[in-house]
Amino acid sequence: MAFGVIIIGDEILSGRRVDKHLQKVIQLLSAYLDVKQEAVRVVIGLDEALPSMGNFVLIGAPAHSGNEVMGSLAVIGPTRMDYQHTITAVSYIARLFDKILNESE
Repeated sequence: MAFGVIIIGDEILSGRRVDKHLQKVIQLLSAYLDVKQEAVRVVIGLDEALPSMGNFVLIGAPAHSGNEVMGSLAVIGPTRMDYQHTITAVSYIARLFDKILNESE
């Protein structure tokens, strides 16, 4: 499965800092998002993959092209987040990706 990460921040955009956490993000996505997944998945406590991430949550969903999973998108944040809005946003964006990926068919 391919991964894409969008990181927005002044220091990263200006080139003053390289994101040293990219490998951890890839490790978390690999550990918790399954290519067979059909819907939004919520994982509370990410400490199995990274012990320091016990107080974080991952909300992710697959992006499909036909019957094939082309990738996943996810939000990683604190356990005290607005779950309803985040799940709705992840689901909506995954459906948009599906629509874009399937337009060429």
